[in-house]
Amino acid sequence: MTQSSIDEVSDFSKALGERIRDARKHMLLNQKDLANVVGVTRVTMSRYETGRMCPSADVLARICTGLDVSADWLMFGMCLDSPMCLDGPSRRELWHAKWCIDRLTARLVPGGALKEEPGL
Repeated sequence: MTQSSIDEVSDFSKALGERIRDARKHMLLNQKDLANVVGVTRVTMSRYETGRMCPSADVLARICTGLDVSADWLMFGMCLDSPMCLDGPSRRELWHAKWCIDRLTARLVPGGALKEEPGL
């Protein structure tokens, strides 16, 4: 392998790692949370994010699933129907908003008033 090829692999690993980190933060996850979802250690996830290691194809697929991003975006930064290309809320933020709405809806009484919730 030539030095030029080694540099290209290193650049790819670093860019991939940056996108993993950006997507993880967008999903409001820490490295340990994502590592648990993917099935690797936090140290391994850190190495992926810093570009010191490149994930295998099966691990990359699990990272894409866990972060709700496409492999195209994660590997190459191409926006093909990826939530990371949108300025909108993440899936986790949407889930939390729905949870809050459902909780408030459950407290509505006829006439639109909210009934008291125990402990508040």
